[in-house]
Amino acid sequence: MTKKPLVIHPFLFAVFPILFLYSHNIEQLSFTETLPVSVVMLGLTTLLTVSLGLLLRDSKKAGIIVSVVLILFFSHGHLYEIVQGWEIGRWDRHKDLIRASAILFGLAAYFTIRTRKNLGNLTNILNATAFCLVVIPIINIGFYQFNTRGTWQNSHLSAKDGEDNLMNLPDASTPRDIYYIILDGYASSHTLKKICDYDNSDFTDYLTNKGFYVASKSRCNYPCTYLSLASSLNMEYINYLQNQLGKVSRDVTIPIQMIRDNKVTRLLKARRYSYRLPCHNVCSNGLDNSPASARPLRWNRASRPPPASGRSSGTAATSRCTRPRCGRV
Repeated sequence: MTKKPLVIHPFLFAVFPILFLYSHNIEQLSFTETLPVSVVMLGLTTLLTVSLGLLLRDSKKAGIIVSVVLILFFSHGHLYEIVQGWEIGRWDRHKDLIRASAILFGLAAYFTIRTRKNLGNLTNILNATAFCLVVIPIINIGFYQFNTRGTWQNSHLSAKDGEDNLMNLPDASTPRDIYYIILDGYASSHTLKKICDYDNSDFTDYLTNKGFYVASKSRCNYPCTYLSLASSLNMEYINYLQNQLGKVSRDVTIPIQMIRDNKVTRLLKARRYSYRLPCHNVCSNGLDNSPASARPLRWNRASRPPPASGRSSGTAATSRCTRPRCGRV
């Protein structure tokens, strides 16, 4: 009795483009960012495969049709790039490619449904092909993880240097809430006045009157937000990362890890502080999954009731880049 082959190629074809893109952008992405789209693709593939299997009463035919759909769907952009420079009359590349894909799908579905041949061998070939495709990016990901396995540990140990002495500092007699406001891409008051002829004093005076400390002469030590935050939240310069990652590295994963597990938060948590991070982009990717918001990074002393007055009882630092952003909000 011939053993029926497992129909796994549709699911492998569904996750291959995701793994491929992740492996080529692994220095810029976290693996968790691939999980939602992977779940969606696997869910849709399962739904299509099961539905067609029940309709056709043949799981092998259902799997082949679904794989054809996935291959045509994911290859559309690449085919468009190939034919983008072609000059063939007045043809519409997108529409004509969609029509061609529809014709190919119709032919493949028709012959798959109508055939009476045993599709076990074709299923095995598709399984092997899809498996090989998936293995290639997995190997690339594995090599990257192996080559960088000690980098985060070294940077983590460097960030913890001198932390024990800070842990032994006495607690403040009147602990305060702490707001750390990062005005990302926002020029200093001096630069706004000089370059944009804009008086920013209303904003800075408002913060000062509320009891905040405004770092009016601050400068960016690094050109990117994730580097600046990794530096400020660990209270150290992070130039040593170029020795571990290389001077031309595009790897953002180590600084993001340093933001996620930073010295300031560890020190404050040791003093029973909790923190909220309602911000966006690098912050939410680096520290938690908080939704976008205009509010600052905030640490709360959990053992103390909130202040009775409307005036802030905390301190804050505002960090401004000196690059002017005139005309942009």
